[in-house]
Formats: sequence, structure tokens, C-alpha cells
Amino acid sequence: MIKINKHFIIDSFITTPVFGKTVHKCPSMDGKPVYQQAECAETAGEILKIEIAKPSEIRKATPEEVEQCLSLIKIRYKYKDPDSLELESDAYISIYPGGRKEILMRINGKNSYGAYTGAKPAY
Repeated sequence: MIKINKHFIIDSFITTPVFGKTVHKCPSMDGKPVYQQAECAETAGEILKIEIAKPSEIRKATPEEVEQCLSLIKIRYKYKDPDSLELESDAYISIYPGGRKEILMRINGKNSYGAYTGAKPAY
């Protein structure tokens, strides 16, 4: 029986920047992009490599980054009162070796009765 050190395998996998999954960005009939695992039917598609790695930097998000993210959330999701959205705690941003950024924050907003629903995590 071969004995494998599980910690070494996990640590070496996580600390090495790896591009693991391939996703194809294909144009749809209405012009909006469709993301799929299969290759695009036409040659007009784009191949995207999905990064699987630990962030190279984690820091507190600037007020400008938070405001930009909140404005995109207000546009993307259908809130009853998008102007009532507020940040409940500090927001943190993770920057990955490939340049991708993720922001984590807890936001709170009003429901249809006008009461705040409680902070929920938003990425």
C-alpha cells in the first residue's frame, strides 16, 4: 500500500497558479454571450481559461471599488428598493495572479414592506 501525504498534495495544488477549466464564450442569436463547455458552433467564439489558484493579494476594498460594485449590483439584480442598499461591514477584495478581482461584502436592503431584511453576503 502506498502512503501519500495529503497535506503536501493539497498545498502544492493550491499555491500553484493553475488554469484548469476551459469555457467557450459563444454569440447567441440575440447577440448576448453564452458560456458553455462545448466548442462554439461557429468560429466566432472565444476560449476562456478559468483560473484555479489562491489570490495573490487580499486587502480592504476602497470606497470607489465598493461604490462601483454596489452600482453594478443595483443594475443586475431586481431589488424592491435598490436605493436602500447599504454596506453592513468592511468589504474585502481578492486579486488573483491572472488579474481577476473578487469583492466580498455584506449588504442590506429593504423588502416590499419597507423593513431591512438583514445583511447578506454579496460577491
